[in-house]
Amino acid sequence: MSDDRERVGVLHIITLSSWGGAQQVCHDIATHMDKRRYLTEVACAGGGELVERLRERGVVVHEVNSLGRNISVLRDLRAVVELCRLIRKGRYSIVHCHSSKAGMAGRLAAWLAGTPRRYFTAHGWGFYNAQEYGHMRRLLILSERLCARISTKVVCVSESVRRDGVKERIAKEGKFVVIRNGLAPDNAARTKRDFLRNMIGARGGDTVFGMVARLAYPKDPLLFLGAARRVREAHCGAKFVLMGAGPLYAECEEFVKVEGLEESVFLLGFRGDARELLAGLDVFVLCSRFEGLPVTIIEAMFSGLPVIAGNVGGIGELVEHRRNGFLISPNDVDELTEAMIEIIKNPSDRVRMGRESREMAVAYYTVDRMIAGYQSLYEDEECQTDGVCR
Repeated sequence: MSDDRERVGVLHIITLSSWGGAQQVCHDIATHMDKRRYLTEVACAGGGELVERLRERGVVVHEVNSLGRNISVLRDLRAVVELCRLIRKGRYSIVHCHSSKAGMAGRLAAWLAGTPRRYFTAHGWGFYNAQEYGHMRRLLILSERLCARISTKVVCVSESVRRDGVKERIAKEGKFVVIRNGLAPDNAARTKRDFLRNMIGARGGDTVFGMVARLAYPKDPLLFLGAARRVREAHCGAKFVLMGAGPLYAECEEFVKVEGLEESVFLLGFRGDARELLAGLDVFVLCSRFEGLPVTIIEAMFSGLPVIAGNVGGIGELVEHRRNGFLISPNDVDELTEAMIEIIKNPSDRVRMGRESREMAVAYYTVDRMIAGYQSLYEDEECQTDGVCR
């Protein structure tokens, strides 16, 4: 391996270390970039699975616990100061930020520290979240515009995210670049079909639907449960699995209990082996109100599953209606129920769509393809003189 002094120092900054799609992408970039050329470290709030997984792979992690999801002026200023000190000490050539809060604090800190190249990956814009930040939407847009001015490039995980950035005048079109998320195929996980099905008591003829998501407003897990109730009322042979933790877990649990769905709906909480459990599903469902380019759908595609999902954000770039799944209107329980019943009644279509999903994933959404995009970004000679790509 090259001497550390010969490698380009890169610091990735992400807000939370609890596992999710953005954390998966950050992890994969940090662990798959060419180690002969890049010396990669990560800064994030501590205590989560991201920290453990990175350290297991030998990546240095700096825990910055002033980073947090909620807006707090004093805490956010402290995060900028701590990150600025860390960046100056590490003398990184590249600072690459992920998620809205780290994107703002990290880019500002890198600019103050004099880091020559400053990147931000928009996994989805903060102003999408109307429930949490709707009253601050204009402020968030203004903040993104200001931070984009001190960014070398703004990476968008989907064409949809890029279009929204242009529409809101976050930056000029030339500052955006699209690098889609990608994953490494896990062929071993596909062989473990019986584990989940035995866990939930699924019979041979049952169609098992599953959703993996943070149980919070953006993912709308109660829509999934509402459709599950209707499918059960239609006397279709089906089971439903909801994997994830979050603020709506108790409400989901209460819904299952009140509606008497205990024998057909299973809440498994957060599962570190979620990707392996996908092998036991027949159909993957995602009910998001807004999205960037969801990693969970890419995982499902690699697992050979048809996908039913809301036509929001970059989902339409992953799911082609009736080719590898169904695109439905967001927050529409009728459309979701109809799609579920249709796929139960047409098992040959389900198998065909699942095969299409895997072929599309292997062709377009591998981790190698994603890493090639980021390495090309870092190696852009036009960005290396003054930190601004022409």
